[in-house]
Amino acid sequence: MIVVYEVAVGADDIDLYIVEPEEVISDTDIPIEEEEGTNEVIRDDGDGSEEETPSNEEEEVTDSVEEDAPASEEVAEENENTDTEEEVVAEEQETDSGEGVPWNEEEIVVEEESPDSVEEEPEEVTPTTEEAEPKTEEKETNTEEETPSSDVPEDNTDTNIDPLPSSPFPINESPVAVANGSPINGEAPLKVSFNAIDSSDDKAIVSYIWDFKDGQTASTVDTEHTFVEAGNYEVTLLVKDEEGISALDVIIIKVTGPENTAPVAKASADKTSGTVPLEVAFTGSGLTDDTGVTGYSWDFKDGNGSDQSDASHTFETAGTYAVELTVTDAEGLTNTETVSITVESKNTAPVAKASADRTSGTVPLEVAFTGSGLTDDTGVTGYSWDFKDGNGFEQSDASHTFETAGIYEVELTVTDAEGLTSTETVSITVESKENTAPVAKASADKTSGTVPLEVAFTGSGLTDDSGITGYSWDFKDGNGSDQSDASHTFETAGTYAVELTVTDAEGLTNTETVSVIVEEQESSPEEDNTDTNINSAS
Repeated sequence: MIVVYEVAVGADDIDLYIVEPEEVISDTDIPIEEEEGTNEVIRDDGDGSEEETPSNEEEEVTDSVEEDAPASEEVAEENENTDTEEEVVAEEQETDSGEGVPWNEEEIVVEEESPDSVEEEPEEVTPTTEEAEPKTEEKETNTEEETPSSDVPEDNTDTNIDPLPSSPFPINESPVAVANGSPINGEAPLKVSFNAIDSSDDKAIVSYIWDFKDGQTASTVDTEHTFVEAGNYEVTLLVKDEEGISALDVIIIKVTGPENTAPVAKASADKTSGTVPLEVAFTGSGLTDDTGVTGYSWDFKDGNGSDQSDASHTFETAGTYAVELTVTDAEGLTNTETVSITVESKNTAPVAKASADRTSGTVPLEVAFTGSGLTDDTGVTGYSWDFKDGNGFEQSDASHTFETAGIYEVELTVTDAEGLTSTETVSITVESKENTAPVAKASADKTSGTVPLEVAFTGSGLTDDSGITGYSWDFKDGNGSDQSDASHTFETAGTYAVELTVTDAEGLTNTETVSVIVEEQESSPEEDNTDTNINSAS
């Protein structure tokens, strides 16, 4: 005998669905007919009598069916393998193979009741609370719904409930978690967009939990996250449906660090030249690197060095030193920079050497001076000549003309690379030439004529070694002039020995005469025909 109960999916208490069986009158001889929706079972003995199976024998009947019916055991095993709460349809009833379940040594066939086989409509009996409680104790499986674990699902199949002959009730299936991300690899900082839109469930997913494995989480379907450090991150997505069943998916995000570049050494010094002993402060700490500088190495090229970023060193020997700084980063990449240091011996002042091709002469006196013959330990950088007549020159060799007589203490000053100077003097004596008297040159545009006679005199044509400083004309009629060139009118007839006297810068004079004959107007024939052009005896 198989007893079938219809229980709603998700019901908290199945006792409400277990009812007392009622007697069903059947026209058939052997089959036991069960009315849909009731627990009453009718058995026909073949002699026309009907026997009703009491409801209090239900546990015994069920146990008998479980022990004697192989088909029922197959159904129970199938329920355990599927881990569901639905009732299973008996396979032997679906196949209608005719194989019966032995009970009381008679072959019993359980089939779905048709409307024609029922003579009397059975009344549906609703179990009371007192009746439902003992029946619940007879069941081996607690039918209260429990939230299944996401790790090991629990078998909640009630093995005491016989399978239904109809289609199984729908069961809740685990959700499917699908984690998507883009991009899944790249250089830090890497921004990744995640989504779980491809996740699914037969009912509904109610929660999403992202774990980015860097201490950060998110709880939305779509999210964005930035990975700031290099590494492989096994990001997990945990989804749960409305009945608490969960599913997990993993997506691996590969984050790489930026490609390392070699550091750039920066070496500098507070001074790059000087005399021994020369102390120099070197600086190498001004550089930066993507992975960080881990080592500094100074090589001062005199057998000494330092492993500090900033170092101080004293050079004891003159020379030129190409000091090297080598820096190393965290990944072993190196870079070197050089700073040149020039160390010189202690400086002494230069010694000026001035000379001239002549040291005396008369004006104008041209002299060639030489000052380039000297040497210095650091080198001469400047020359300065002072000729003491208001003129000078800034070349090592110079030429100068003295225009005035006198004694000149010409100086040459030289300067070396460190500013030390030296001066030397050469004396030049310039004399005047011996003076000669000037030579007066007097002339007239006319030397004779009648009164009144105007004559233009010229005296500017002469030269003198020291220069003419004065002119003096004497026209011999009581008049004169101090101009080099003069004009005069003679009013009285006569012979005039006009004189020009010139004076030079040193007072020397010279005189020259030009004769001018002035005659009266011509007279009538009766008058004297004396030739007025004949000069009178002087």
